[in-house]
Amino acid sequence: IKRSLHKRIAALNKLKGQQEALLASLSPPQQTGTGPGGGGSGTYHGPTGTQAEKAVAFAYNALGCPYVFGGTGPCGSGYDCSGLTSQAWASAGISIPRVSYDQMSSLPSVPLHTASGAFTTKYLQPGDILGFASNSHVGIYVGNGYLIDAPHSGLNVEKVAISGWYQTELDGAVRP
Repeated sequence: IKRSLHKRIAALNKLKGQQEALLASLSPPQQTGTGPGGGGSGTYHGPTGTQAEKAVAFAYNALGCPYVFGGTGPCGSGYDCSGLTSQAWASAGISIPRVSYDQMSSLPSVPLHTASGAFTTKYLQPGDILGFASNSHVGIYVGNGYLIDAPHSGLNVEKVAISGWYQTELDGAVRP
């Protein structure tokens, strides 16, 4: 029995050594769980072939990160609304303005209404930035009527439907 235990311990120590070597090969942000996206509690399993898909993946990976006014990440440092959208697009290789007003005024618009004037999300694409409350607040559209938002102090980055406050306060959409 002693011999069998020594063999098991040796095998476990070998596995432990392999895992430690793998961990040592990771960058410091990866080691602490704050790699691309910030290390939040989100999980994204969608495509990442386009810049917009990379921005959406970043936003999903920031789910659960704290809201911090002026925050631009990583997760442990928190995000505010425009910090999240600007960092999501930066992770995809596109530099956009840092502040919500500048994002909404400088990027190309996306229609939110049909020809008859009815509200619609049919023109939106994942990665579009949505402006709310006179463009004082922004979130990133992720498809199917949902956005990822860094809402306000006391809450974490979350995925929410475009309904209620989000629909009534929606002022516009832009596409980086």
